[in-house]
Amino acid sequence: MMESFDEISLLSGMFPAGVVASVLGVEDFSLDTLMPEEMALVARASPRRRREFAAGRFCARTLLAQLGAAPSAILVGPHRAPLWPSGFTGSISHASGLCVAAIAKTCDVRSVGIDLEPDEPLDGELASALCTPEERRWLAKSADPERWLHVLFSIKEAVYKCQFPLTHELLDFKDVQLDIDASGTFCATAYPAYAATVGRIRGRWRKVAGWLVCAATIV
Repeated sequence: MMESFDEISLLSGMFPAGVVASVLGVEDFSLDTLMPEEMALVARASPRRRREFAAGRFCARTLLAQLGAAPSAILVGPHRAPLWPSGFTGSISHASGLCVAAIAKTCDVRSVGIDLEPDEPLDGELASALCTPEERRWLAKSADPERWLHVLFSIKEAVYKCQFPLTHELLDFKDVQLDIDASGTFCATAYPAYAATVGRIRGRWRKVAGWLVCAATIV
């Protein structure tokens, strides 16, 4: 069961200096915070999706303001990725009534990615689709493979969001090899076709009160 928590315990220290991040509840979030251009993007979406979208945009716009950006609509580009104001990069994630966002100036950080998931086991049968052979061997040696599989999945989601603004490639889960440390850090290596663009992507993962959050950064 997911418990109450404070924002600091979830996100503090997840990103390097220059990145600001925040978490916000989605339930009953007002659509009035959306700009007209944003509202048009979710006009046909379900009420729940519209609330998630509104909360994510509000959270991101608040962080952009902290970094000096003027208020503007956050639209979407190819594959529904957010389009950030010139000079900024960011990432948004939603899960089970919460959203998180992380924003930075591109002069400080090239790209960021964030993913939020309920801290629950993931069906072990998904390992063949999500993992490289080396990662599957690592999972097999772990004490709780299905929970570690969810950590691996969430990290790869954050990594893919982080690399996309730079490569504009929809990588396969197996295009990235992870080295996960139980202390809460990871290193992701893209296979040769993408390595020259993104290099090694580093980040952190954390479990708090029934939540799993993963943050990736390219500096």
